This record gives sequence, structure tokens and C-alpha cells, in this order.
Amino acid sequence: MAQQQKHVVTLAVFFGLLFVSFAEGAVIWPAPTALTTVNSSASEVGPSLSPDGQTLYFSSARSGIHIWQSTGSGDTWNAPTLVPGVNSSGNDQHPSISRDGTTLFFCSDGWGGSGGYDLFYSTWTGSTWGTPVNMGPTVNSGSSEYFPQLSPDGLTLYFSSDRSGGVGSFDLYQCTRPDTSSPWSAPTSAPFALINSSSPDFHPTVSLDGQVLYYWYHGSPIRVHRSEWDSVNSRWDTPTTLMIEGTTLSQGTAFFTAEYMGSYLYFGQYVSGQGWELYVSQMPVPEPSSLALLGIGLVGLACCALKGRKNR
Repeated sequence: MAQQQKHVVTLAVFFGLLFVSFAEGAVIWPAPTALTTVNSSASEVGPSLSPDGQTLYFSSARSGIHIWQSTGSGDTWNAPTLVPGVNSSGNDQHPSISRDGTTLFFCSDGWGGSGGYDLFYSTWTGSTWGTPVNMGPTVNSGSSEYFPQLSPDGLTLYFSSDRSGGVGSFDLYQCTRPDTSSPWSAPTSAPFALINSSSPDFHPTVSLDGQVLYYWYHGSPIRVHRSEWDSVNSRWDTPTTLMIEGTTLSQGTAFFTAEYMGSYLYFGQYVSGQGWELYVSQMPVPEPSSLALLGIGLVGLACCALKGRKNR
């Protein structure tokens, strides 16, 4: 790994996202290393790591926008290949693998469907990924759906959409099912009544116990917001803001997304003149008073980073 740098770090750790606020101090955070065997001259975004930590899924614009995979572990990865079976003649992106590793969710405009980008899933057959299945007109609309994220129990699907009837250009929605063999309900934005804004609201991710929501507010400035579940009113409460400040990981970007497995942090970072690239860093070992955990459990973290409008 590259030479270490010193920072005081504050972490919000939860299923799907890791948000970090840094200041100069005593915690050692190794400078990140580019995944040179994975990155290309195009943009690579949205790393999603398999539960065993040995397959890295991501989107790349190297030949159209498609879903790629690399095998390896830690900071050593092989040259990537297209994920067989899931890519179309159109654009396929925002892969998100379920916690049991059997279902890969993504969005695509190339497999046919209801609108611009629809949500799809592919099921692992034991040797390959099955033919993608459109989540159907109950879930998808005549507009676009992005950023699918399945809850840890598999009973709630969160996503963003620019469908009609929303507050802004992209709003947060969810649909539910009573068990994993039942069909999904129609999407609703009601639980996000205090969340959705006139600006795009992206990438909802919920903590393991379902009580904390994190999402990307694409306003001015771009921010990461946090909200707690209000069980009395059955909705997410008024959000508060989390910011990434002056770190080697963000380079002035208020939001980054990452995948954490073991002691490694995988994330997308924007490089001027090159676009988005994938990086890895080892998690620091903090001094006792320097680390605050604001979340639930230490588990695998997954999400995607965007390349602006081109990669949406």
C-alpha cells in the first residue's frame, strides 16, 4: 500500500455505505491505491463485493456501459471480464448483490421493459448468472429506475426513480413483500415524505435493523443525508446531513461510495481528466478516543459512485 497519512476519522457504518469525516490527527489511514488491473481509460464505478470477498462487481464505460467482474481479494485483483448473461446490447449498470450472494440486481435500458432504465435481477444457478428478469410493471414505470438495493432480510426493495408524481427529478421509493416467494407490492414514496426534495435524491441504503436510512442528496452542495425510522408515523424522519471533508478519498467530492470487506475499503474516486476509477485502502487501526461508530454492526458495505449524467 502507499505511504500512510494521519487523520482523525468518524465513521457511519451500516449495511451498504461507509461515510467518513476526517481531520488531521492520530488515526493512520493508508493512502489509497488504484486498482490498476481493474481500471481502464474509461470510468469504473460502483463496486459491489460478493459475500465471500472474492468477486468484485462494478460498472464500466469502457465499451458501452456494462457490468464487469474481477476475481481476487484484498488489494490484488485479476483483469476484469464482462459478467456473462446479464449484459445487453444497451447500457447495464448499478450492480448490487444480495447478502446471500444469490441475486444480482441492476438497472438496464437494453433488455426491454417499461421505460428508459428498468430494474432487473439475475439469479445464480450454481455455475452462472441466469437470464435477467424484468421486475415488471408493478415495480418499473414508463420513466427510469436506478440504484436497486435489497434490504438485509430480502423483504424491501429501495430504489430511485424519476417517474411522474414525484417531488423532484429523482425521488426515493420502496416496495415490499411478505416473504421472499411473494410478489412485490406497488412502489410507494410515502415513507419518504420528509426525505424527497426538489433536487435528485439517490441511492437509498438502510441499516441492518431497518432503523437508519442513508442516501445521496444531489443538491447544491451534494450531501449525504441520514434519517431515522419513525415507527409512530411509519415514515423516515427529517434528515440530517453527513459530509465528507477534505480527505484523500473524496478530493473535494461530498459523496463517495464504498464496499468494505475485512480490512479493505473499496470505493470510486473521481480523477480529474480521467473520470471515475476504483481504489482500495486498508482500514486504519484507530486510537481509542479517535473513532466514533454511528451505525449498526460491522458488515460488508456496498454502493456505487456515479459518473454524473453520462452514467445514469
